Amino acid sequence: MPPQKIPPPPNPFAVCEHPCPDERYFRDEGLNASTIKATVASLSPLSVVPAKGRAYRNQQRRDTPALVLGRAAHAFILEGEKVYTARFAVMPDVDRRTKAGKSMLAAWLLDNENKTGITVDQDFQVRGMAAAVRRCAAARRLLVNGLAERAIFWSDLGTGLPCKARLDYITEDGTLVDLKTCQDATESGFTRSVALFRYHIQASFYMRAYREFHGGDSPPFRFVAVEKIPPYSVGVCDLDEDTLAAADDVVGVAMRLWARGDEAPSDFGEYTVALRPYQNHLALMEDA
Repeated sequence: MPPQKIPPPPNPFAVCEHPCPDERYFRDEGLNASTIKATVASLSPLSVVPAKGRAYRNQQRRDTPALVLGRAAHAFILEGEKVYTARFAVMPDVDRRTKAGKSMLAAWLLDNENKTGITVDQDFQVRGMAAAVRRCAAARRLLVNGLAERAIFWSDLGTGLPCKARLDYITEDGTLVDLKTCQDATESGFTRSVALFRYHIQASFYMRAYREFHGGDSPPFRFVAVEKIPPYSVGVCDLDEDTLAAADDVVGVAMRLWARGDEAPSDFGEYTVALRPYQNHLALMEDA
């Protein structure tokens, strides 16, 4: 009889906080998935440049409409309308150049000083996306009776790096769920988003965070992708084993290079560009 595999124990230097306010999470200096992704200059061939990640982390990031919309959608879909309305408020549509407009805006700010302002259109989008996720049976099954926005902080035992991750949603059975707003939630469309925005690297890092605190093997991981325009179509996406294995490798390389303190920028030399057939209209014309 083969010996039983003993699951890895939790990291003694890992802690979990729930709820974890934004100020607490962002104040922490730990390495997170966004910074890891920023170090990856190229996936094929793999090029990891820690200087890119350090530059990303040192940037003053400003709220863009897309970031605000994403946060608002996360609050409504993952934590409910009560949390959403406690954190976000629709701003009055006024002419800020006029005295009346300035007065109305000032009154609104007094009433909503601890909230993030959103537009009427953004509120309409958020509510439309939330309704679409509730209509999708596969997504709805995942987002019931779980925990949203659970933060894990740990010291990596291999490199000594302080790390952190805030997981979108953890189901009762330990499945990690990450909500993505997107332009195209079809299989082909979201596959492009995974490659472009390095979502598989984020998934790998979140699964690592879960293992650090809970021990054991990697948990299941699923994306819920919801489009940002009507009819707000929804897709539920898994990552195959090869994709996750590749992402684990990237995370490992990035963390080892980061721990070395490599500050050197990378130049990419001289090269020749060859567009793939689907990017080249002449090739498409020849096939027609």
